[in-house]
Amino acid sequence: MTALPYKGVLRVLGVLILCALWSRGDVPAGKLEPALGWDVNKQGGFAVSIAADQAGNIWVGTEGNGVWEYNPVKKSWTQFTTKDGLGDDCAYAVAVDRLNRVWVGHLNHGVSVYNGDKWRNYALMDGPIGDRVFAITVSPRDGDVWIGTDMGVARYSEKRQDWDYYTRASGLPSDQIQAIAFGSDGKVYLGTQSDGIAVAGPGENYTRWTTVTAPEGTATPLPAVGEGLVSNCINAMMAVPAADGKSIITALTPSGVSAMPDDAGQWLYVRAEAGKGAAAVLPVAGLMRQPGQFNLTLPPEDWMTAIGAEGDNVWIGYRKAGVEMRAFSSPAQPKVRANVEKGSVIIRGILALPDEPPFFAAYDADSGGLLTLDSAPAFKPGANVPAARGPAPFPAGAPIPTVADAALLSARLGKLSGEIAPGEAFYLADDWRTEGDWIGRYGSGFTKLCGIAQNGDQDYSLEPGYEVSLAVGPHHEASAAGPVWYHSNESSDDLRSPYDPLLGHRRDAEDNDVSYDTKTYPESYDGPDLWVKATVPVGVHCLSLYFLNNDAHSKNANKYRDYDIQVFSDLHDNGKVQTDIPLAHTRVTDFWGGVYKQFLICGPAHYVVRIGRDKSFVTKLQGVFLDPVTVPPPDNSLLLPGFDTVQYQAPDEPDNLQATPLTEAAVNLWKELDDDLGLRGAVDLQMPFRIWCYRAAFAGQAPPELLERWRWQISIWTPDDRKKFDTTVKAAHDAATK
Repeated sequence: MTALPYKGVLRVLGVLILCALWSRGDVPAGKLEPALGWDVNKQGGFAVSIAADQAGNIWVGTEGNGVWEYNPVKKSWTQFTTKDGLGDDCAYAVAVDRLNRVWVGHLNHGVSVYNGDKWRNYALMDGPIGDRVFAITVSPRDGDVWIGTDMGVARYSEKRQDWDYYTRASGLPSDQIQAIAFGSDGKVYLGTQSDGIAVAGPGENYTRWTTVTAPEGTATPLPAVGEGLVSNCINAMMAVPAADGKSIITALTPSGVSAMPDDAGQWLYVRAEAGKGAAAVLPVAGLMRQPGQFNLTLPPEDWMTAIGAEGDNVWIGYRKAGVEMRAFSSPAQPKVRANVEKGSVIIRGILALPDEPPFFAAYDADSGGLLTLDSAPAFKPGANVPAARGPAPFPAGAPIPTVADAALLSARLGKLSGEIAPGEAFYLADDWRTEGDWIGRYGSGFTKLCGIAQNGDQDYSLEPGYEVSLAVGPHHEASAAGPVWYHSNESSDDLRSPYDPLLGHRRDAEDNDVSYDTKTYPESYDGPDLWVKATVPVGVHCLSLYFLNNDAHSKNANKYRDYDIQVFSDLHDNGKVQTDIPLAHTRVTDFWGGVYKQFLICGPAHYVVRIGRDKSFVTKLQGVFLDPVTVPPPDNSLLLPGFDTVQYQAPDEPDNLQATPLTEAAVNLWKELDDDLGLRGAVDLQMPFRIWCYRAAFAGQAPPELLERWRWQISIWTPDDRKKFDTTVKAAHDAATK
């Protein structure tokens, strides 16, 4: 039992929601079952998002199987895929705006919008500057659409017919935005993947950001209830309406839930305390005008994934424990706890509609898809649903860059100073586009393809001074030390799988930390983790790690993978690596599509990258790549098998560039970014500014060779680029095997 003395009315409001969510009482058990005739064999079990439009249609986004629309009048499903105009067939976020347009966020193709008649895709050139979309939320204040991506937030204003972009260059603590919520006062709360919550208000047009973070380096477990943000890793957020017209900002994490009345400024948290389901006592005199204590039953697990609210009811989804529902008006008695009958599902989205059954987007090969309670009434949209309208206009594309924009960006670069020093590290960016086609883009200094060779890893040491090795963290059992490698002997045509130039095909392969041995390493075991040790020579270098959860769709625990990545200067002190605050960090989550996580490091130095298991089923890695960045990268693809006779490299920049003023401005800014690669202050600006350059050069009718070279450097892919890669690697393998 835990007792905490909370004082003040505003704190009491925060306690109210937490008590409402997890209050003591016998929880009626329920079951989740397929909803609205969802067929897991036809439609798949990997539903990841859900929304309803103004006509009562239900939209479900899936991972790999497009978007499905349920028409309650026809009682039938319609599937939409890339053949219908989607950017790709992964739909990680779905939202409906005020014009009843459906917005879908993709794996690596930005967003697609359905206007009631057809789809249009908005990607790097005319929509978000981040390709991977994690969340879409429509502002209740003005109807603007906010899109959380791997490159900050894109905001579309229908009133202004314009796009705004918020990144680390704008003051965000992170570019990986996992969740978005709006308070009753118009403030926006951006939940980052590993850097807490960024907050800004409408009074300054969301230009001044503050950050809320959890304490770093906590050596002992947190108590079951307390003050502050419980974790910097945000899974989902929602502004839950309160009875006083305000809202409770609620943030779900892998370590519990934090909540704050939007006018209070004080966060409170509740966690499962190692999943024991124990009870805690909150003495809150004056709560609901009743002195005394609130008895609090803790949640069934810490890892919370989705939230939905309708009227008095708040639903919470979990990674393994299914769903729970609590009511604000009667916090002493929980209403529902439900899960699937066999196995477990990850609850990825919740749709709670007035006077209708709740719907859950669930992730699992056997039992996932669209679910509802087995006791839920039939879905019958109300008679007040508006009649269908004609197609809405599509959103406007992003405006064309101007020369004046370039001057502003250049002026900002001109103020930077301070070179990156040996032993420092900075997070650079995600790359969800390249997938397994690393040749020419990654590893010009050193490449390690994990587990892909016949007897383990395949290393290409292409420049002197680089070294890379893998180990299992020191907290491991002697009988299961690892790491171990694994690969499928079968070739693969899946773009996500790394291409092997020696074999001449792709192969599913990895190194892992042996934590698939769940008897030795249960979920609660801290570690063992994978450690990457890297040595780099003089200068600034890009360290890239490739992660692919290629077997997430299999029928076992492979879906439970979510890693904490921390970079340390290697002082040959394992204890400090285990406990110190890292130089740089990121999170690897939801990576069925494959992602490169990129850091800037500086030598001569030694580094350790700790890939934290974080309650996952097996910590695994597909590749490690090192590239010099402050000197022109060598064309070391010539040293790969077959590439000594087959050329594959970025085109040279045209010597006599007959450029328009806009292209010339882009070229000059690009060169400034190159010159500033070694500066600390330029790290956050590099990717958003380079995307601006590419947009400007394209609009300025730059030569195709220049555009291809820039795509090569920042990992933008077109269908022609893919075709060129496939043709060239085949020719290289043919040449190597003659």
